[in-house]
Amino acid sequence: MEPHEYDALARVETTHPWFCHRRALVEALARRFLVHWPPRSVLDAGCGTGANLERWTSWGADLVVGVDIDRGAVFASNRRAGRAQCVRADLTRLPLAGDTFELAISTDVIEHIPDDVASLSEVRRVLKPGGLLILTTPAYAAAYSHHDRHLQHIRRYDAPDLVRVVRAARLQPIYWTRFNTLLTVPLWAYRKLFARPGRSDVGKPVPTPLRTVLDHLWGTEARLAARVQLPLGMTHVLVLRPM
Repeated sequence: MEPHEYDALARVETTHPWFCHRRALVEALARRFLVHWPPRSVLDAGCGTGANLERWTSWGADLVVGVDIDRGAVFASNRRAGRAQCVRADLTRLPLAGDTFELAISTDVIEHIPDDVASLSEVRRVLKPGGLLILTTPAYAAAYSHHDRHLQHIRRYDAPDLVRVVRAARLQPIYWTRFNTLLTVPLWAYRKLFARPGRSDVGKPVPTPLRTVLDHLWGTEARLAARVQLPLGMTHVLVLRPM
């Protein structure tokens, strides 16, 4: 990700409604599908600047580890993440023992990685038997835009391509839903037709009245997506188990 995009992400991801409700959705799915709550060990595969790690650490797990390949992201995560351990590493070669984590979380990461199958295979390797991976990633290859280029997304995923990737990594979807559903068409049109080519949407100021609307919209969607498999939306959300 470009440095100015990391700076923008660090500014907004603790308060922006989209990031807040994506975290809430991940937690709701973890509570629903894990055998017991809270998990004793959690991996954040692609921890970014650490806002998500703050949430995962609050669950009280004995072991919380964040991994990211970007030096600046790991530095930011170490400042934010409290007692979580943050490691700089390539997700295709994790410096972690196998069968370590009950829960792995990877939020909008694999679209950055050339060998997405290798990265998911590594995450599967470090999961305990019966462990879970909660994965989010951008949907619709045709929606690829300036936004994706400036976030250094290599791809967006159509569902059949994502099925192929997770199966190649020997992971089995047990739940598959979408997030950012009602804004699919407006976002697609805005990014294709009106967005400035110089940067992504990340960090773009949201006026207070619109923030209130988006908070209600994404909050409602997150609660619904945790219970109902929504067929449409700009973000894939999967709960995966090792095959």
